Amino acid sequence: KRIDAVLAALEPEMSRSFCGNLVANKRVSIIQENGDNCLVDRKSFKVEPGQRLIISLPREEGASEIIAQDLPLDIIFEDEHMIVINKAANMVVHPAAGNWDGTVVNALAYYLANR
Repeated sequence: KRIDAVLAALEPEMSRSFCGNLVANKRVSIIQENGDNCLVDRKSFKVEPGQRLIISLPREEGASEIIAQDLPLDIIFEDEHMIVINKAANMVVHPAAGNWDGTVVNALAYYLANR
């Protein structure tokens, strides 16, 4: 089968078009029998049964490093291994689509860098 079809079948959340773009952008390799990686450079590449693939997915759009922000944290307990907080009901836990800042993770990043 063509590599774009194989990738799409292995991961239903990825369309065949998206998988073809992965190949076109040199993000897919085949592990050869001798252990070397061979970059796949065309969507029509035929995958043989038993071949192993390496896929380098692009970083999610909007994804970035955690930005430390000075936000209030209600710290209940802290020692060298953990911090227990009383999270505000309306505070998002970690950055994700629609909430890239103002989260518990952003606040903890700032707190840990400045304690």
